[in-house]
Amino acid sequence: MKTYLTVFRILSMILLVGLIAVLVLFRIQNWEISPVFYGVTGFLLMSVIIDSLRNR
Repeated sequence: MKTYLTVFRILSMILLVGLIAVLVLFRIQNWEISPVFYGVTGFLLMSVIIDSLRNR
């Protein structure tokens, strides 16, 4: 079970970094960003932060 949690943490951090990279790319290109995309990124960021604080 602990292995699955570790894999989930690593994959969620990779996904979060990718979403932030896409946000930066969209900002540089001055493209419109959907508010849903901001919501998904914010939710994933908060879940990663809460998970890392809980498991200190």
